[in-house]
Formats: sequence, C-alpha cells, structure tokens
Amino acid sequence: MRPLLWLTALLAILYSGYWQVGSRAVLSGAEAALIEMKSEGRADYASVELHGFPSRFDLTISDPKLISADGQQSWQTAFVQFFALAYRPNQLIAVWPHDQTLITGNETLTLNSTDLRASVTLKAGLSLPLDHAELEGHAIDLSSDLGWQLLADKLVLASRQAAPGGQSHELAMVLTSLAPGNDLRRRIDPEGSLPALADTARANVIADFDRPLDRGLVTDEPRLIALRGLDAAFGWGPVALSAKGDLTLDPGGSPTGRIDTTIRGWRTLLTLLTAAGMLPPDMAQNLENGLGAIATGEGAASQVSLPLLFEGGFVRLGPFPLGPAPRF
Repeated sequence: MRPLLWLTALLAILYSGYWQVGSRAVLSGAEAALIEMKSEGRADYASVELHGFPSRFDLTISDPKLISADGQQSWQTAFVQFFALAYRPNQLIAVWPHDQTLITGNETLTLNSTDLRASVTLKAGLSLPLDHAELEGHAIDLSSDLGWQLLADKLVLASRQAAPGGQSHELAMVLTSLAPGNDLRRRIDPEGSLPALADTARANVIADFDRPLDRGLVTDEPRLIALRGLDAAFGWGPVALSAKGDLTLDPGGSPTGRIDTTIRGWRTLLTLLTAAGMLPPDMAQNLENGLGAIATGEGAASQVSLPLLFEGGFVRLGPFPLGPAPRF
C-alpha cells in the first residue's frame, strides 16, 4: 500500500509541475502577444490572469480592445475568457460577456446576447494552425446609435480546413428568426406587409487566404484572396434570394467574378430597399422597368435570375450598374 501512496504523491508532484510550467507558458505567451499589439496601437487591455489548477488553463483578459490598422474600426468589451483542459491545450473555448461595443467610422454598434461562445481546435505543431472552430450565440440584439436594430434568435458560424496547408477554410453560417427592431421595421416596411420573422438565413463558402490561419495571425493578418463555391439563401415572406458563385480578390480587396442570383418577389424587394433609403428612387425605377421586361420574358413575373458581375471595382446586376463593389 505504501508504494502506491508514494507513486500517487510523485505523480501529483509531477503533474503540478507540468501545470505550473504550462500555465507560465500560456500566460507569458498571451501577455507577449498583447504587449506587442498594444505597442503597435492595435490593442489595449487592463489585465491578464490565469487560473484553473489543476485540470484547466483559464485565461481572462479584462477590458480588451482591438483597433483596426487605420483606426476607423474598434471592438471592446468588459472581458473575454479562454478555457482549455491542461491535457488538451490545443482545444479552446472562448466566452464573451453579454454586452460588446463595435465602432466603425462614425457609427457605434452595441451587441447584446444571452450566451456567446466559441470552440476552437488547433492542430499540433509550432505554428498551431486552425483545424476547425464554431461560434454560437443566442438572443442576439445588434443596435446602432443611428437608430436601427436587428434581432435574431440564434447565430452559428463554423469553419474547418478545406485543404491541407491551412490556407483554405470552409465557412458556414446559419441565422434563425431574424427580425428588425421597431424603428427599422417601420422604415423598411411601413405597410406591415412582411411577417414578423424572416426565414432562416444560411451561407456556405470556401475562403482562400494568402497564408495559413495560425498563431502568426496575431501579428500578420492573413489576406483573403478568393471566395469559392458560395451558396447562400435568405427569405422573408414574399421575398427570397439565393446566390451561387466565385470571387477573386486583388491585394486591395476589390473583387472580380460572378455570383448567380435568383430573386423571388423582386418588386417587393425594390419597394423595401427604396423605403429604407438603400436604393435611390430613380435607380429603383430603372431597375423595375428593366427587371419587369426580363421577368416577363422568362414567363415568371415574380422571379428573376441574373448574375452579379464584379469587375474593375464596380458591380452590376446583369446589365444594370449598381455602383462601386464592396472591398473585403
């Protein structure tokens, strides 16, 4: 019996030493990364703490803040926590508080949720490449200081490696029970013609980056170079949209490519976009005239199928110019 007790005590001492060494490595690594980002003006924080002995590494960053390179976008919250089992440090769980703040340009967004967390699995190796990850949020409430609000019951985002090397990831998104806040709803649907909740929105796409998604992204942000196999769908009452296609992106983030779209209830959609101020009335009238001719020619007056064409920094819907293309 005594040898067994001695062996148990020895194993406990060894494991305690392992936790101490591992915890110091985790804490020093997190602090070093944050200090570097802070010195570059890309982040700020109040403190970093690590607990969880003996079975976990529980890392808490208080008052974290992230800032874009141009200083126009930022994110901050009260804390963010990372949890990992001591014997599986490559599998992480991240948890955010109920409230977060995002600033983009002259607009401040507030994100509230009852539960927002992510799980991340990294492959073994010095660079710790991302293998797969999933983020899930419940009771999402995104509001703007400009007066609009969006609500959703559940949000799921997922990623997994799509090819060896870690530079391609398959991304998926599901959003359920999306609804505008009262002010936004009155703006885009003053007649109350749409149901209270939109249909489930979903999207799948393979994203290619110029370098693997690994520990290096803390100091060297990967550049998105292509979106392949896009398959997305969204519906809200009489309006339904689907999109399939591929895009390549130049070093400045300007896309080139084609996305085939099908729009059901396009007249209702034009009315909603115009009422919301997202589409100038003269452009809406031109689109209605052109799409009406196309839809009639197809023999389906309530549905049109046209490509979104991205070229030279601009985007057009079939033959109709829409304006500058978004940059990624």
